[in-house]
Amino acid sequence: MTASKQAQGRPTTASSGRRYAPPLKPRVMRTRQRVFLSWVLLVLSSCGPVGGPARFWKAYRPEFIVAQDSDQGPWGGKRWYYWESSNGSTFSASAAASFAESKGWKCIATRNYSAEAISTWVFTRKPVFPLPYEEHGLTRNAGCLDFPRKIAVASTVIQCESGWTRVYPGHADAETAYGYIQVSVDGKQMAVYHLWGET
Repeated sequence: MTASKQAQGRPTTASSGRRYAPPLKPRVMRTRQRVFLSWVLLVLSSCGPVGGPARFWKAYRPEFIVAQDSDQGPWGGKRWYYWESSNGSTFSASAAASFAESKGWKCIATRNYSAEAISTWVFTRKPVFPLPYEEHGLTRNAGCLDFPRKIAVASTVIQCESGWTRVYPGHADAETAYGYIQVSVDGKQMAVYHLWGET
């Protein structure tokens, strides 16, 4: 190729022989930055509060949190926390309910479960907390495995409206997503479970 023909075409770098890409114009750079920033904001806002729903529980008696899990996405998510203490009466259903209400949850029902009843909360022979999957007559499924049952003794379970919604298989409309607070009767253990979005 003659020097004049190379000058007419796109120049190449001397070292690699690859084609030279001219720098982007400032207008194109600004557009790309705006698109990226918009995408980041969309993802963050789709998960609600930073960290997703029910994250506020991380601030409740944090010195006693011994296990937790969270998987949040733009269309749904799950979260659970487990607290444990060697001292009795560390946790109480009334204190947990008050904290939940102060963070926007509305506690609507309280039920007491015996250790015998709780022992039946299993799926594929694994202990689970099935209540989020048994709302509206749904049967236990593999999703229950995302909520391991940590408390096996007699407990009080508080059902709360979390302000989020769930879309159930076979239901056209979104329905209330509930959060559950389980407190052992002896006050040594506590767990919180929350499931929202498409399930």
